[in-house]
Amino acid sequence: MAIDKIQAESINLADTFAFTGTVSGASGSALNIDNYFHAQDQKSSNTDGGTLSGGSFITRVFNTVVTNSISGASLSSNQITLPSGTYYVWGKAPTIGTARTKTILYNATDSSTILLGTSDDANGNYGVEVQGTVVGKFVLGAEKAIELRQQGVTKSGNGLGEGTGYSVVEVFAEIQIWKVA
Repeated sequence: MAIDKIQAESINLADTFAFTGTVSGASGSALNIDNYFHAQDQKSSNTDGGTLSGGSFITRVFNTVVTNSISGASLSSNQITLPSGTYYVWGKAPTIGTARTKTILYNATDSSTILLGTSDDANGNYGVEVQGTVVGKFVLGAEKAIELRQQGVTKSGNGLGEGTGYSVVEVFAEIQIWKVA
């Protein structure tokens, strides 16, 4: 009977997270969950992510803003412009069959790396797909344009991810950003 009660409480608890506003943590600090930016590389069903051109870091495509509630934030030409502040980011960028890859968060305004992401091996011999990720906290002292970048070995067509063909939009690179201060 105790298990049934825990399961029911878990369901009710999950339902309470569908809101906007301010959440206070145990330390008394507040995180405004409205300060959120989410962008994706979306393509039509059964379309691959594109060619990864090796030799240097490439900028991953972002063509769709899913949510933007950060005042002053915008997306243009695969660059996300953010106002000054402190941010937390989670980004992913798939590659398939491209051998070793590296993913970074890049400050295009100042030509510098903000955060180092994962080092991955999408073995070229077996068509393995990996999700390069960047996760972390960073501070911008002024407005900057940032990019999710990736480097690997050249792989034509589906090097940036393989379409599934399930009659829904394909999603490849994705980034979520929270402004925390």
